This record gives sequence, C-alpha cells and structure tokens, in this order.
Amino acid sequence: MMLTSISDILPQCQQESGKTGDRYYAVEPGNEDTLSSFMMIDQGEGQYTLDLWSEAHSNHYWEDRILSILDKITWSSLYATVPASFPWEKLGYRADILAHRYRFFGKLKDVPMPAMPHEDAVWMSAEGQADSLAHLLLASDPTCPGWEAARQAIGDIYQGVYGKLLKGSGLVELEGRKIGGCLLSDEFGSVLLAHIFTIPAAKRQGWARWLAAYGLHRCSSDPDQWIKASLDANNRGSYQLMTALNLQQVPELIHVCRITKESELS
Repeated sequence: MMLTSISDILPQCQQESGKTGDRYYAVEPGNEDTLSSFMMIDQGEGQYTLDLWSEAHSNHYWEDRILSILDKITWSSLYATVPASFPWEKLGYRADILAHRYRFFGKLKDVPMPAMPHEDAVWMSAEGQADSLAHLLLASDPTCPGWEAARQAIGDIYQGVYGKLLKGSGLVELEGRKIGGCLLSDEFGSVLLAHIFTIPAAKRQGWARWLAAYGLHRCSSDPDQWIKASLDANNRGSYQLMTALNLQQVPELIHVCRITKESELS
C-alpha cells in the first residue's frame, strides 16, 4: 500500500530497504540543483519519518503531494525534518518542534583537499572497525550516554540507517592510537556526511576536516557528485567544519517535529 500510494503521487520515486524500514525518495522535477527532495521511511506498525529538503519557493510543489500521501496511508506516529516555513497548519496538521538543525550541501569539486595534519598518521577503511569507531564516538562526544549507545549508533550506520556505507568511510591512527573517524552514506545518489568525530586530544588540529575531505574524495571521482550534511543547530564545531569543507548552507532553519492531525486534537 505504501509503495502504491507514493508511486501514484510521485511516479519518479525510488525505493530501497534499510535498517529502519523501506525508504521512498523523490526529487522535484527541474529543481535538482537545489536538492529539492522528499524521503519517507516506513518503519512498520504505522510509524513513519519524513525528510524534506526544500526552499520556500518549492513548498507549494510538496504541499499537495505530502498531504495526499498522509491522507492515503494509515499512520499512528509521524516525525518530520522539514524547513521551518513548511505550512503544516495550512494542511490541517500541528507540528510540535523538538529540535532545530542546519543543512549544508555542495559538490565534490568545491571541497578542498587539505594536507594530512601529521605525516606519520595512517588512514584505514571502516570495514571491520565498528567497535573501534564506537570507542572513538564515546570518547569524542560527552553527550553520548554510554558504550551500548555508541555501539548502537555506529551499528545503525553500518547497517544502512542512512543508506549504504560508502568506501570513503574510515578512521585515522597516529602513533598506534586511533584518533578520529568519518562515516559516509549513500542517500539515493548523494553522499551524506553521516558522522564525523575526533577524540579530545586531536581536536582543533584539522583532523575532522581532513577525514571528511579525504573520505569524500575516495567516494567518487565525479566532480559534480552531490554532498549533503545535517547538524544540530547548537553544534558550533560541526558548523565550522561544514564551512571549512566549503559546503553551502541551506538558508532556512530546519525543524524536527512530531506531526499530529488537527482533527485528532479536538
């Protein structure tokens, strides 16, 4: 039913299976250069997540299509990541804002390749390194609840929660110590910066920038390869990293919302 609904409304949609469920993706015709796109994940049992990349001038294109999809499917839970201007109330829904994010995008040709910060460091592929990356994540992120949470977060990326893990994913070791990692995912043809982290002792030395740039250039030789990133609005370090990678910020603030139909509130 889900595929039939979206295929009827968005004939050009693509489908793939991922760890969290079936994923459906469509691009606004003629607006590929702004990455105006829609993705919905069917997590089963009436639970869905929706991710909309759109600028204000494209909202009208997506409004009718999203409304038609939500009217056709049976859902009990819907979380959406959308531009702040998206008119949920106009469509008869209430959006409870849970978080704010920034988005960035660009092409591979715009990403500079800096020199490795230390010539004795060694890059290694992420293949078979899930536990090592989980340890790095735990050491680098003071908000991470613990080992199991770090292991789950890394495991989810390996299993395709954001799309297939790409060959540019890896970690760097210096003097026998692993100091940082970068995981990249394939989001329907775009390269998504899924996670980048360095241990405290390696911060502010250029390692995150080098890991991301090196990984991106390993992923593809196509200079027009699209790159996407999303980050918490309070993450100043990641914001500076996106700027250093020469990625362009989507002008509008992004809302992470819980969506409820207005008629269900009365």
